[in-house]
Amino acid sequence: MRWVLTTILSFCIPTALHAQSLCGQPPVVTNDQTRVSIVGMAHQATKSVGEAFEATLERDKEDIFSKYGESERGVAYYQFVVCQIISADLTLGPEEKVTLLNKAFSALFISNKKRYASYSFLTVNNDSGEKRIIHSTFRRDGSHWIEFQFGRAMFDFSEREENADFIWLVDNSRGVELKIPVQGGKMLFRWSHDRWYELDDVHPIE
Repeated sequence: MRWVLTTILSFCIPTALHAQSLCGQPPVVTNDQTRVSIVGMAHQATKSVGEAFEATLERDKEDIFSKYGESERGVAYYQFVVCQIISADLTLGPEEKVTLLNKAFSALFISNKKRYASYSFLTVNNDSGEKRIIHSTFRRDGSHWIEFQFGRAMFDFSEREENADFIWLVDNSRGVELKIPVQGGKMLFRWSHDRWYELDDVHPIE
């Protein structure tokens, strides 16, 4: 069985470094047959388009919960494989990839906490003249939140307020304020004391 799984994964999961950096490390699913089934489901899901894509993700999430013992890790692994496939798809542009990945992360999110210590979001950067997807993560550090990009600390925010809906962050050095929706969704942005704008989708991690 081990060689069968290895052969299937070598064809099914792209190994591009950029895809790996966007998707993180694969969650541990101990049952070989479960992993094979989830890889197959993910490949079928990524063939769907439009509203059918999100509907398929939702259906597969329910199926994983009903059929497999390692349900939450199974969904996380399914999300990882979907992310790898989309990230490595050469027919998609960066904006299209970010749109699909945001839909996947939202559809597969399992809300099981009232408070999270880290969030991730994707943006398309064109500073170098070539469009590139940037994967950023907010991590709580006491009363501060650090923004990391590909594992490197970039910006330091102080927490002004937290309630059931938003975490309000301030970076006084740049005059930037953010509101992160606690359960994920559109992040709000403003220059200090200006009006709020919708920015990128953010997704709770842990």
